[in-house]
Amino acid sequence: MSNVTPNYGFILPEDGEAYDIEIVNQNFTSADALLLARDKQAKGIVARHIKNDVDSGAITTVASLASTIPSFSFKGGRSYEIGFKGNYYVDNVDTVLLFQIGTCAVADAQSLTTGVTVLDQTDYSTNVTNRGYPINFFALYEPGADTTLQIKVLAQRIQGTGNIKMQRSTVAPNILYIRDCGDQI
Repeated sequence: MSNVTPNYGFILPEDGEAYDIEIVNQNFTSADALLLARDKQAKGIVARHIKNDVDSGAITTVASLASTIPSFSFKGGRSYEIGFKGNYYVDNVDTVLLFQIGTCAVADAQSLTTGVTVLDQTDYSTNVTNRGYPINFFALYEPGADTTLQIKVLAQRIQGTGNIKMQRSTVAPNILYIRDCGDQI
């Protein structure tokens, strides 16, 4: 009489039992289904860029690069969350800052701010002078086919006259991440 494995129920023939190809095929079919189900699950954070050195230069009315992941290979049919978390400092209350998460070709220079396909954007306004503000936003990306892209976060002052900079330190870094959320629904 055969035994079964405790976790997945694979059939384990006893010593002395005849080899049965049906049992082997059934075990492989079960393993294939389990692995496929596992492949469809979310994988969590699959890439990240942490910037924790020094504060950025001034952010003006011209888009500037806040963070980048130079190359990431996305799998078609999967869902991804691309997020950015950090802090910025502004010295004037009339200021509004626009942040964008986007993709561009890997061949583009990392420092370029043109040619970016914006996935999502959000604006932050300031209400207290000489203060740091947190940023936390994300975009969903669901490619139809496998593709390798560069990810960029752009920052730009869209209103006001305040001096703005990204604040970065080892205890409060700027983090750009890609989270694999599993197969598209």
